[in-house]
Amino acid sequence: IRILDSACGSGNFLILAYRELRRLELDALVEQKKGQQVLDISQLLRVNVGQFYGIEYDEFPSQIARVAMWLTDHQMNLEASHQLGQNFIHLPLKKAAHILHGDALETDWLAHLQVEKDAGELAHVNIVGNPPFIGSSLVTPAQKQQILKEFEGVSEAGKLDYVAAWYAKAAKAMNKVANQYTAEGIKTKAALVSTNSICQGEQVAPLWETILHTHKQAITAAHQTFKWS
Repeated sequence: IRILDSACGSGNFLILAYRELRRLELDALVEQKKGQQVLDISQLLRVNVGQFYGIEYDEFPSQIARVAMWLTDHQMNLEASHQLGQNFIHLPLKKAAHILHGDALETDWLAHLQVEKDAGELAHVNIVGNPPFIGSSLVTPAQKQQILKEFEGVSEAGKLDYVAAWYAKAAKAMNKVANQYTAEGIKTKAALVSTNSICQGEQVAPLWETILHTHKQAITAAHQTFKWS
């Protein structure tokens, strides 16, 4: 499994995803090793921070995200030590989360994820994120151009919120994996937190006709609008 947060900030989504995957792994190991003496925990644990990728526009949060993943790794190692009855710590720190300081809409996501290099080892690629909530009337001219680039040839694309560009870029990435790595059978999914206006009014046609028809993607899960607290 490889996870990309394409607007990672200080890494909250990556931290939670890593923690929960480690806990799932640990639950399985505890069940598997019930009543057995564990000689070397390091040989059992497979989930690692190197499976996690982020892109962040601001440099300081991107640095925080990288360090926060190491801290979470340490916390999960303590949890594993407690559950499996053997002290364990990852030292020296050989693996790190791949956090890129840059503009997500100007970055090749699959190149950052190293999909071509590691295609034979991958089963799932998951794209998540909480992209910037900037309405269509508030985007800068440069941001407007990024939206139009992702929706090239789509009439009324200029009415879309900034977050819509992440949808198009995710759909293109998923299509590319499906088309170029058919033999490897890599599964891809994306889940994005979004402005509610992309699901109502004049934004529906340019966004969802592009995602569902042009890029042949499907909606597998959605959540109704809620206040972000």
